[in-house]
Amino acid sequence: MSDLKKQPSINYQIKAANVNVINATTGELTQMSLHDAIELAESQDMDLVEVAHRDVPVCKIMNYGKFLYNTEKQKKKSATKKTNETKEMHFTPAIGAEDYEVKLKRIKTFLTEGAKVNVLIKMKGRERQHVEISKQLVAKIQKDCEEYINVKMSSAINATQSSVSCLLAPKNI
Repeated sequence: MSDLKKQPSINYQIKAANVNVINATTGELTQMSLHDAIELAESQDMDLVEVAHRDVPVCKIMNYGKFLYNTEKQKKKSATKKTNETKEMHFTPAIGAEDYEVKLKRIKTFLTEGAKVNVLIKMKGRERQHVEISKQLVAKIQKDCEEYINVKMSSAINATQSSVSCLLAPKNI
């Protein structure tokens, strides 16, 4: 079976004697013969499109080509959105200033693209004894990205024995 949705019947493809017609300009619903409905649509330089299949089908007078174009455009637009994407950025507590700036710039880029960013600070050896340094680093990242993140949606700082993390949500969510 095909994954494609069935295309609606248009004009002479409709197999009913009478149809309920929604007029494109007035929005009125009237019942008339199929022949009269097609003539009405053609007089307006439009098509008669079946929108609901019932005992008496419901048809709408519209520009079918324009309708197909807009639905394809909408599908492409929704396919390019990355709202559910989550990126991860790793840090260490002893990160250098230049490295911090580079990673911060990448986080800001991800946030402006609409992706969530999980900030993860991994601690090794003696760094585990100073969890407060990692928490301060996460707080600094949150503060530096303040204009790009949704403060209410961003999670609190989570600390485990070997890591500290925080999820940053972009403003446009």
